[in-house]
Amino acid sequence: MSVEARSREGLPQIAFRNVEITYPNGAVAVEDISLDVRAGEFLAILGPSGCGKSTLLQAAAGLLGVSQGSITVGGQPVGRRTRAGTPSIGYVFQEHRLLPWLTVAQNIETVLAATTIPKSEWEHRITEYLSMLQINHLRDRWPNQLSGGQRQRASISRALSIDSDVVLMDEPFGTLDEVTARTMRAELLEVWKRTNRTFVFVTHSIRESLFLADRVALFTKGPASLIETIDVDLPRPRNYDGPELSQLEGEVVRRVLQVWGSE
Repeated sequence: MSVEARSREGLPQIAFRNVEITYPNGAVAVEDISLDVRAGEFLAILGPSGCGKSTLLQAAAGLLGVSQGSITVGGQPVGRRTRAGTPSIGYVFQEHRLLPWLTVAQNIETVLAATTIPKSEWEHRITEYLSMLQINHLRDRWPNQLSGGQRQRASISRALSIDSDVVLMDEPFGTLDEVTARTMRAELLEVWKRTNRTFVFVTHSIRESLFLADRVALFTKGPASLIETIDVDLPRPRNYDGPELSQLEGEVVRRVLQVWGSE
């Protein structure tokens, strides 16, 4: 079922039900998380570094199994997979993970080759999404010829190219300088609007989460569990330095200090 159809029927695009994840050494990474992500929504997962946010995201992509509970995407159970990038899920890591011996366009081709998308459509998709991220002119460059921001744009283009209904993003701007990160946050929101995808964005930055998201899922320190979801009732487009965002950030900071500081 498409994102549009699921949205009309009010069905969650992603459903986490009592999810627990325990590592082989017995350490608990994620503890009893239940959360719905609506179709077409931009959801941010906010938690301190090392709390288990990325572990949960990897489980949603099928890169990790769950110890208890279930995760469904598009109404279908998520099974363990050997890689991200199925026709329903795109994944953007904190590191770009572009293959250094391939050009930008060839990196996207490797993902398209793992799908059932006809090869006759590949060129159109590569051009469309590289243009959307404003780097089509860099399509024949090697990753080591790109800046950090350009590499992440290529990585996002790769995740979008497979027509993924869901795009999972694991702190994709965490290694960028703040000026570049600001530009890319605004660009990402334009991509989200144009593509009508469901985005789940992991971050430990309160302001970043409030600028981007419709809702923010606030997690505890590790093992990760859900404290609450916060509706970001600010009109779009939002001013990253505006008083409304600053006021809401202050309220969330006070809440975070209560729950993270008391654990």
